Amino acid sequence: MNAVEGIATDTIGLKLPSPMKAYLEAQATKCGCADVSEFVVSVLAAHQQRQVRSEIEAMLLERIDGPFAEWTDQDMEYIRKEGTALINLCKGK
Repeated sequence: MNAVEGIATDTIGLKLPSPMKAYLEAQATKCGCADVSEFVVSVLAAHQQRQVRSEIEAMLLERIDGPFAEWTDQDMEYIRKEGTALINLCKGK
């Protein structure tokens, strides 16, 4: 494992068609990424962020449509934990 920006990382190998590799290289350059790896990590992080937001939105909508209940300390701790995780994801931590 390597340490990149304080985060442990692993390496994976991908087999890509040549045109796709060229596309990734061009996009990495266009986005100002140091290399394809950095670009792929940023794309995956953005995808993960969208998924987390979608899950949070679904939970909120479920509560809006469902019966109302008082928030417990556990509810608030969960919201803090998920919110902090989302903020850290956005910051790249």
